[in-house]
Order: sequence, then structure tokens, then C-alpha cells
Amino acid sequence: MKNKQLDVILILILLAALILNTYNIWQDNAANQYYLAAVKSMTQSFHNFFFASFDSSGFVSVDKPPLVLWIQTIFAKIFGVHTWSVILPQALAGAGSVYLLY
Repeated sequence: MKNKQLDVILILILLAALILNTYNIWQDNAANQYYLAAVKSMTQSFHNFFFASFDSSGFVSVDKPPLVLWIQTIFAKIFGVHTWSVILPQALAGAGSVYLLY
């Protein structure tokens, strides 16, 4: 009985973390426009995807390690390039980190 109660509490905490991480995710100014443009450029060609290029010609690259941008680009390919689709991977990772800390 005690184990089931802990499972219910954990599920409620994870649900609260997911709600708090995704709150106002659909606002237009929720994402950094610089990185949103980079993700949009990375969806256009593999060269831009591999080098995390900011511009469409693949000349200017972003000043961050590309792993986070690669994950954001995959979500943007699935859901389209929107501010919420770029923030969604980080929101899910934030909710998942609550479970890992448990």
C-alpha cells in the first residue's frame, strides 16, 4: 500500500513538473530568436544541420555546441518551426530531470 502511494505522489510531482516546464510555451517571445533562426536554417540542408549554421548559405555558425540545436531541429522537423517546438525538448528534459533526481 505504501509503495502505491509513493508511485501516485511521484506521478503527481512529474505531472506538476511537466505543466510548469511547458507553461506559456506557445508565446511568440518564449524562444531566443537568434537560435530559432539557426534551427530554421538547420532544417533546410544537411550542411547547415551538421555545422549548426545560422544563415541559409551555411557560412555563419552558432556559438554553442550543436547537440542541443540538433535535438531542437529534429523536433522542428517533426512539428514545424515554431517557438514551442524549439522549446519543447528542453521542457521535456526538465520534467525528466525531476524523475532522475528521484
